[in-house]
Amino acid sequence: MSSETIDPVIRGDAPVLEVFTGGCGLCAQALIDSLKLAEERGYSIKEDKIDGPRAQALGLRAAPTIVLNDKILFGYAPSYDELAEKLPPVN
Repeated sequence: MSSETIDPVIRGDAPVLEVFTGGCGLCAQALIDSLKLAEERGYSIKEDKIDGPRAQALGLRAAPTIVLNDKILFGYAPSYDELAEKLPPVN
């Protein structure tokens, strides 16, 4: 998974979780955990590369970085439990 990107999953007006990755193992795990929680809790999710234009526009430099509605939640690979604490169910 670390060398591929995921297709965005947009759920209507659900908050958008963005995972900025750089192709490393920590990025892959952050993406896996984010995907699972987004699906379970009703968030939209998309992946972007840390060296892409969206990351540059947000001023991001470290991967992985997890952003929710343009606000940085984590500038590192959080544990599953840390991520779960920041993502309450949308519904």
